[in-house]
Amino acid sequence: MSAPNQRSATPTARMPRALRVVLGAVVAPILIGIAIVLVLALTPWGNERVRRIVVSQANGRLAGELAVGTLRGNLFSGATLTDVRLLDSARHPLFTAKRATVAYSLGAALRGRIVIHSLDLDSALVVLDKRPGARWNFQSLMRPGTQPRDSSRHGAVPELANVSLHRSRVLYRATWRPDSALPADRREAAIVAALAPAAHSRIERVEGGFQRVLDFHDIDARLPVVQLASAGRPTMLRVATLSMIAEPYRPPVAVVRSLTGRIFANRDSLWWRDGRLALPATSLSGEGSIGFGKSPMRIDVLAAPVALADLRWLSPKLPAQGGGRLHYGMRVHGDSAEYSVADADLRYRGAALTGNAAATRVVSGKRSDLAISGADVNVSR
Repeated sequence: MSAPNQRSATPTARMPRALRVVLGAVVAPILIGIAIVLVLALTPWGNERVRRIVVSQANGRLAGELAVGTLRGNLFSGATLTDVRLLDSARHPLFTAKRATVAYSLGAALRGRIVIHSLDLDSALVVLDKRPGARWNFQSLMRPGTQPRDSSRHGAVPELANVSLHRSRVLYRATWRPDSALPADRREAAIVAALAPAAHSRIERVEGGFQRVLDFHDIDARLPVVQLASAGRPTMLRVATLSMIAEPYRPPVAVVRSLTGRIFANRDSLWWRDGRLALPATSLSGEGSIGFGKSPMRIDVLAAPVALADLRWLSPKLPAQGGGRLHYGMRVHGDSAEYSVADADLRYRGAALTGNAAATRVVSGKRSDLAISGADVNVSR
């Protein structure tokens, strides 16, 4: 009777040992791996290790340099980075931020897609810099690849939404040179005039030539939709709120209290829809497009009201008093331009100007012809 009992007990006796083997060979490594991932993702010690790995891996691929002061957060869903600094290949700043908080989809990242649910930047600086004889700083940021690139494969376009900027700045520096058609003496005169303190545009002498500088600072903005270009679709930004100090020229500056609308861009042009711009005493609304190179330009704006003082950044010669309302249109294509003013009612001191007018300018070689049409203007005091 004892033999059958002994045989029947043998499999049962062996089960704990088999279970230990399974736990030791399969389950334990999984649990240890999960624990390591949790430590890396959820603890300050682990966050610091991840920061070092990310910075090291990035700098191995960049011609420039990335630095991150600290990285904290639940890395399964997002992170907060401080003292972020990205330098271009010439070791000049391309992007910096005192603090960057990002929420992302880890699942999408594991499938090779970049999905950013929100991005909050504090005291950010973006520098778009094209030095004379060089490419744009962002174009030379990455090291050249050593492996041949498969041009038939296209990765998924990154998805980005809910971008917020606080106390930020965008600095645009592009190569400037005088008109190449000018004779040598007039080219030198143009350079001297452009560098003069009284010049309207801000031109600076740099190594190898000159740059035109545009400065936009004290930016506070919220962009709920950021659609990057792909498959014939343009880049699109939906601006919910934006305020800033704009310096596209030398002072006086443009004080932008509010800007809203949709902005689109492709290789040929930039255009906007549903635009609304509020300056201290001016409200502008309308749409338009600005072509790059020889592409056409179109602007259709209603200013109601408009204060001339708010527009002195365009021309400092404008008076600091006066204003009213008007509907302004402009079309530029090739060598011709059309301008129109409708429903104008402008007042300056004791004078008033009302009515409509249109003009066409055609440039042919060194000759410029201006034709006025449909003028119905009244000036009174």
